[in-house]
Amino acid sequence: MRIMYFLLFVMGVMPIGAMAQQRYESTKHDEVPVVVLRGQIESTELRDATASGVSLVIKLKLELHNNGSKPVIFLNDPVPTITGATLNKLASDPPHSALVSDYRGPSVDTSSKWLTLRRSLDKAQPPSELVRILPPGESWWFEDSVGVGLPTEAGKSNYIPRRATWESIQELSPVWLHVNWEVWPSNVEPSKNPNKLSFGLALQRRWKNVGLLRLDGIYSEPIMLDLKRVTRTP
Repeated sequence: MRIMYFLLFVMGVMPIGAMAQQRYESTKHDEVPVVVLRGQIESTELRDATASGVSLVIKLKLELHNNGSKPVIFLNDPVPTITGATLNKLASDPPHSALVSDYRGPSVDTSSKWLTLRRSLDKAQPPSELVRILPPGESWWFEDSVGVGLPTEAGKSNYIPRRATWESIQELSPVWLHVNWEVWPSNVEPSKNPNKLSFGLALQRRWKNVGLLRLDGIYSEPIMLDLKRVTRTP
């Protein structure tokens, strides 16, 4: 358990803070973001509870709403997924001040299915079987889950990087959950620089008369998460 948490956080937690902060900065100055991701908690469950840590699994009902004046195009096969979450003390807190940041995105996959997908997307018009077009003023409703690992007070020294403990989060509760929604999977176009997605940008230009192909992940609006009544069983 301790080794699992150590590897998970060393390899995964650092990217989520940077990505979330970048998305937060890019939208906080906009009066009305083009697309808004909001949601509500369906259920909360503690799994793998030990003396040193717990895994919090949160099931969500989410709404993606197009606030813009143009259709937005999303890759729909594979369906976008939540790749990480932050827990904040206040709804207005930026990602870099999060009590907890957790990343659980996909690992690098070099299998041929991604090359096949690229070839299938490389069309003059968005292929209807692979994309979803969200018109202005409309919403896309869906359900998804996200996991957050938390140390206990007894086990916090085993977690790298350091983060708020389960006991402190529960005491502060309600806290505010933000999720990161990956809409253009990293394996479609592996790149050390996520801002240089040549294939995605080429499709974006090619399909501009149909709508805007969304490449950037989406950082959700704050979702209130009350953990007061969630109990940890040995």
